[in-house]
Amino acid sequence: MLKLATPVTAFAGYVLDTASSAVGQVVTLTGYGNTGVGGNGYTSGTFGTLYYGTNTYIGVYSDVPSAYAYQYTETFGGGTPDVTVAPGDSGGGSLLDVGGTWELVGVHDFIACATTGCIANSSYGQYGGDTSIFADQAWIESVVPEPAPAAVLVVALGLLGVARARRR
Repeated sequence: MLKLATPVTAFAGYVLDTASSAVGQVVTLTGYGNTGVGGNGYTSGTFGTLYYGTNTYIGVYSDVPSAYAYQYTETFGGGTPDVTVAPGDSGGGSLLDVGGTWELVGVHDFIACATTGCIANSSYGQYGGDTSIFADQAWIESVVPEPAPAAVLVVALGLLGVARARRR
């Protein structure tokens, strides 16, 4: 985490999600990572442009209960393709529209396969994981004792996700 010499006030942050669970909710995933097509996975070197789209949190991981799970499938709801994350998206936010207010509900953490031997390349059928804001609320409050812009929290949670990934 970085401590800035002067406050950053040029942009508005997001409200932090305080619900006990977002499982079953449609969230908007945002990120600047690599892009691609679900049948082939991501293409290296295509990062740098903000993209966003929706997916549904389908549960939490049994071995990482503070991480929301979502699966990348060809169709979402009424036939609209859903999205997933790729390398470069880690630390980006998942947002939930709560009565017209966008809340930061999760921070992108990892992509994973459902089968042994699969290469996690952000293709159809693979899973993504977001670190839950609510599940880590006590930790957030311990390192950021006063209200802070959501961007600072996203960076902090992204670092937490990297630390978790390195322990695996």
